[in-house]
Amino acid sequence: HGWSAERIRRIGDLLLSGGLCRRVYGNGDGDGDGLAVENADALYRPLDADWLGSGALNADAADWRCRPPDSLSTIGEQLRCLMLEIQGLCISQDGRSVDYGKLAESEQFAAYRLLARRLQRVNPEAGSPDERLAFFINVYNALVLHAKLARGPPTSLWSRYRFFADSAYIIGGQSYSLLDIEHGVLRANRRGPGLLRAPFGRSDPRRRAVPLDRPEPLIHFALNCGARGCQPIRAYRAAGLRDQLLMAGRAYLSGDDAVRVSED
Repeated sequence: HGWSAERIRRIGDLLLSGGLCRRVYGNGDGDGDGLAVENADALYRPLDADWLGSGALNADAADWRCRPPDSLSTIGEQLRCLMLEIQGLCISQDGRSVDYGKLAESEQFAAYRLLARRLQRVNPEAGSPDERLAFFINVYNALVLHAKLARGPPTSLWSRYRFFADSAYIIGGQSYSLLDIEHGVLRANRRGPGLLRAPFGRSDPRRRAVPLDRPEPLIHFALNCGARGCQPIRAYRAAGLRDQLLMAGRAYLSGDDAVRVSED
């Protein structure tokens, strides 16, 4: 169109800052499909080019473009507060049992589904390590609830793997499955049990969202995978996160379900 490379870069950066596109790195990614604009440093791709129809549980084209993108801290706190409301309404006092029928019909879950759409444009790289850690812990636990309502609980070993591999949200234009969140983000991109490799390859842009240089074992006391013997569902905040994780660990290990000491 006769535009200079500098003008293209400025337009791309403007769309990027508004959460309407993302940079695509790598040789030829997006070439020839009419969706990417190239400059010397990057390709720009409209945010919904890859994932509409992908099966991600928040991947719809409703009204996500009609508002400015949320900051990670803002949407993270709103998610935490909404999870607390859901916890009080549909989750047992010990945090281990969920009334899914009540959850499905609740105003809180309807509000949560609207909030989940807004994850499409949030920048998961923008917060502090503890903000990102708390955010992804809460997203993981919320996604498990959402996926069990949408897909039903897994009934076999294979369906359990597919449940965690396929249940996903679009966050900042990238797809994050439950496996991606647990092993890619929260375990500092380590290979999970039974997996052949780490979730994020060297050129995967999702690596930039990883808040830790090495795995934090305490996150396993915060994640609820939906099993009966799993840790209670709680909502975590960035401030004092390590103390919250330590408290969750102590509470879990003090229960009869976690540790049993024989008299011998």
